[in-house]
This record gives sequence, C-alpha cells and structure tokens, in this order.
Amino acid sequence: MTTKTKLPDHRIRFRVLVEKAFQNIVREGEPVPYMTHCDAVADMIKEHGEDEVMQDTALGHDLFEDTEWTFDTLLLRLKEFGYEAIHATRICHGIQHLTDVYTRKNYPNWPRKGRKEREAIRLAKCGAPTHTIKYADIAHNCSTLSNHSPEFVGIYLKEKANALIKMEKGNQYLRQEAWDALLTTATEFNIDIPWGL
Repeated sequence: MTTKTKLPDHRIRFRVLVEKAFQNIVREGEPVPYMTHCDAVADMIKEHGEDEVMQDTALGHDLFEDTEWTFDTLLLRLKEFGYEAIHATRICHGIQHLTDVYTRKNYPNWPRKGRKEREAIRLAKCGAPTHTIKYADIAHNCSTLSNHSPEFVGIYLKEKANALIKMEKGNQYLRQEAWDALLTTATEFNIDIPWGL
C-alpha cells in the first residue's frame, strides 16, 4: 500500500513483514521488486472502498504461495503485531483462499490446462472478498505483461478470462477493471479471447 496516510503500528509491521518476505524476489518479466505488485493490488482494493482487513489481505495475497510463510505462522505473527484475533484470522483465511491449490508441485501429472480449470472452479466457490482481491490481482497482472512472450500472454489471458467468467461475487467495478485490463492486453497482443471458454 503506497499511501501517505499514517498507518496504525500493527499495519506498518505487517507491511514490513511482506516487504521482507519478498525482498529478494522480482516480478517475472519485469525488472522491478515483487512488492510493487503487492502494493498495486492493495491500492486497488483501498481505492474501491474496501476495509483495512481486505487491504491487508490484498497486500499479503501471495505470501503463502511464494514465500515460506504459512497460515499458522502468519496468524501468530499478526496477533503479536496487535491485530484483533478475528481480523488476523480473516487475513489468513483470505490469503489461504487466494493461494493456488492446483499447482504443478501439488499435481505434477496434471496438464496446466486441467490444473487452471480446477483452480478457476475452486475460486468460483470462494466468497466476495476473495473474488474482489483476485480481480485486482488479475487487473494488475494483465497490465504488466508487455515483456512476456505472445504465446505465454495468450495462454495466461485465456486462463484469467475463464476465471473471471466463473467469479461473479466480488466488487463489480473492480471486476470490470480486470476485464478491461485483460481485453486491452489481448488487443495489444492481437489475441482472440473465446467467450465460450
């Protein structure tokens, strides 16, 4: 969250935790720190009027997927930072819902297309907060694909279009932003998105 507003101490400490977790990771295809993505997603959630728990969930949305942090270790640390137990639990559950389950590591014999389809179905069953943050994640990712190969971009956009079709419960303005970013990138790369996915 790149905000000039003074955050409460517990939220500053969480931000530092996220920065440290991603300090040696750069965005794939971009020579920028991974934290720029975390900030962008959290900022979109804030701009759309979501509460601080949603903003913090968005800030840490990739922690369980891309770092050593787990639900239990993060929950304990958030409570140590001074988060109310219910808020710490909401943040951890939110990050857990946003963490891919159908990964190559977990399902090494499944083809990518099958894993991504199952992931889209799993996400569709999640609630509005998960969908809202995922919309912001997709919107930001789509806006930063220019350094990737057209083949990868085509696969990625079709996977995300499939997910967006299935995820309908979140903030509809942010969902539209995700669609707009996806379609803008598809146009830039001259990629046809089949609507009958």
